[in-house]
Order: sequence, then structure tokens, then C-alpha cells
Amino acid sequence: MINSPSVTWLPADLMDEMIPPPRNSPDDWVGSLDDGAPAIIAGVDDGGTAEKICLLRDGDTVKFCSMTAHGSAILTLKPGRQWSVDSPMPPEAEQVCAINGWQIESLALSVEECAEALFDYDAEPGDYELSYYTWSDGIPFVFDAAARTFKRQETAA
Repeated sequence: MINSPSVTWLPADLMDEMIPPPRNSPDDWVGSLDDGAPAIIAGVDDGGTAEKICLLRDGDTVKFCSMTAHGSAILTLKPGRQWSVDSPMPPEAEQVCAINGWQIESLALSVEECAEALFDYDAEPGDYELSYYTWSDGIPFVFDAAARTFKRQETAA
């Protein structure tokens, strides 16, 4: 593949309906409390107030989910529940949603499901940007307090 998809990360404990933006690495979630203690910190990069998610100690295992982006497309909703898309969902993508405020309502496993959900929520005819992506299950990482980094936990074969 010439253009490899971009991969970002989110602590598994933050996977719910309203997630903060994923970050480039599990290490990017490490912040400091007022006393300098390491913690997983959320909220800062989207203009929110810093919020401690969990205190980190040497050897702690934290699960992170990776999000692999597989590109985007324009979905055009037309009258009569008709629609078209300018770029089909890549076979390696497992989820799709319309962005810019429609993420929760339009989360789907196919473009057809996404379009139907938008129609069900009375979205106006017009163009909607889609995001194609895949989320992993939680992958364990071990925290190294001295380096203030995470290392992917080795699993027994």
C-alpha cells in the first residue's frame, strides 16, 4: 500500500459515545498532576479543561484502542431517501460515520446504514463528509515511570 492509513490511540476506558480526539501515540496521553505525578490526562487538546483519567504507577497496564483511518468521502443525500457517495467504503474499514456533528447518529457498518440513519434523523438533502475507519479492541501497554512512556505488552504465544 503506497499511502498507509494513519493510526491514532485512545485509552479503552474513554471509549463511549463522546470520545476525546485520539492521539498519535499512547505516550501522548501521559501528563502530570500538580505534584508532578504521571497520569493519563484528557480534555486539553480539544480546548477543554485538563481532566485526570487515572494516576499512573510504574508497571501499570493500561489498554488502548487504536483507530486506523481509511480516508473519507462525500455522501450526497437526495430527496426520496436516495443517496450517492463519491468514494466507496474501503474493504478494510469496519465503521463509517458522517462527521461535523453527526457522528453519534450516523455511526454504521456500511455507507447504506449511515445514509439510512441520517434520513431517520431528518438530515437535510445535501453533502455530508464521511469518515472511514477501524477501531481495535483494547491492546495492553505497560507504563514505564522512569521514561514516562508506554510499551506494548508482550503476549505469550
